[in-house]
Amino acid sequence: MATFFDDYQRHLHERRWTWDDIPFYEGRGARQSIAPLHDLDYLDVYERVYGRKLGCNGIGKLREVALTRITEVENQVYDERFPYAADPAFLEAHGLGRVPDIDLCRRQQEEYAAVLEGEGVTVHWLDWGDAPMGAYGPLQATWAAQELLIINGGAVVPKLGWHPFSFGRTEYMAHWAFWNLNIPTLLTISGKGAVAEAGATVWLAQDVYVVGLSAAYNQAGLDQLLDMVRLTAGVDHLEVLTIRCQGKLYFDRTTGASAHVTNLIAPLDVDKVLAYKPGIDTATLLWLERNGYEMVEPVFAEHVRNDVCNLKILEPGRVVMAAEAKGTIDRVRKAGVEVIEVPYSGFQHAGGGFHCTTMEIYREPGPLLADR
Repeated sequence: MATFFDDYQRHLHERRWTWDDIPFYEGRGARQSIAPLHDLDYLDVYERVYGRKLGCNGIGKLREVALTRITEVENQVYDERFPYAADPAFLEAHGLGRVPDIDLCRRQQEEYAAVLEGEGVTVHWLDWGDAPMGAYGPLQATWAAQELLIINGGAVVPKLGWHPFSFGRTEYMAHWAFWNLNIPTLLTISGKGAVAEAGATVWLAQDVYVVGLSAAYNQAGLDQLLDMVRLTAGVDHLEVLTIRCQGKLYFDRTTGASAHVTNLIAPLDVDKVLAYKPGIDTATLLWLERNGYEMVEPVFAEHVRNDVCNLKILEPGRVVMAAEAKGTIDRVRKAGVEVIEVPYSGFQHAGGGFHCTTMEIYREPGPLLADR
């Protein structure tokens, strides 16, 4: 089957090339300088190489995503051919619970995909096959498609901070994205001690990016991630907010604290966020207040039960939220934001939400904080 790369190469082969296609050609007989080649920005050339736009910086209109097909693979770590189920305490310590209703997850994923397509979003499907394997055995949580972060010009492969049966999952997705959609990998977080779960980050504007310090990210990992994000952001100044998360759990259901900032804050509009304030440090809350953000707070019970901050913004002022979180949805609507409700209870049990399950591939350029 022809891939995107094959089709694009065919298009290039059939194109009638001229000297006008080389913007720095100075004419026959002229002394050619290499300076224009040195001055090229990666963002000027990558689309010519890969034949497509990509990158989901900011909160502009969402245009292209990938979702994973949900199968019994989610529970393969408990298969009798592996020894791991004999030590449930080990599995639970890493948050590895069974997904109780695969059919429910599949139906809800398909309903969500239909909503996205109805909004003009192209949806690709990633199929994991019968038994995907990683560095330490059977892969789990294959629904976490946003683990592969796609920024302007390419993808970032994270270095994970926990969950042994996740190592290799993002690399699989990076291979899939390159082979099928011609999406290059710009960066793999590397080095001993560096951790950055890059997909668990949030954009509030084209020039405002939220990361964290927690079990999921440390400074050594963030240094690598932010260097690449800044290089490709295409803005004069990138404001980086760093939430200092509390505790060592992915999601503490008793306090609402989380190691992922995607469970603590979400963009709703150019000047509105959904924010679980007790999980966010004072410096970040003050920055939001000083910059005129309205902070809508989730209902606590829905925050811990429905992972309600883990929503999907389609464009400023229009979001997809878990239908189970009625009280929080009402608060968001009262703030003037349009909400599309989609049931997502199957993924909430597994610790996921719309942000986590959606590999964002392309957004149109959106609003800047600098222009507000």
